[in-house]
Amino acid sequence: MNSKSILALAATTLISFAASAQQMPMPMQTPAAPMQMPGQPMQMPTALMPGQAMPAQQAAAPIPTKGEVTRINEATGQITLRHEPIANLDMGGMNMVFRAADPAMLQAVKVGDQVIFEAARVEGQITILKMTKAAP
Repeated sequence: MNSKSILALAATTLISFAASAQQMPMPMQTPAAPMQMPGQPMQMPTALMPGQAMPAQQAAAPIPTKGEVTRINEATGQITLRHEPIANLDMGGMNMVFRAADPAMLQAVKVGDQVIFEAARVEGQITILKMTKAAP
């Protein structure tokens, strides 16, 4: 058998396999059933759609976090902080831009200030709810 015959045989086999695969029904996949403990109400798992906020009772309460002001943009109501991990947002320490819930907060600090702030996800945006200068 020469190489052209082998290629022709391989192509025929692939074409017939593909044709038969299109006719085969796909097996149904069923989700795993949630575990239920005797005497406990059944709790169904929930999922959030992209952009959907967590219900208030599930959202973690804001936790005071340390940061340093690296940039202020009063025109857009934003502040950039180099911050420690933000536990309630499950976010590591980094340098990032936040929206200020109250633009007056931006006038109380300047670049280089050490601050203590509380942030939460508000309408899909990470927002600083409270911010004060840290004690020196």
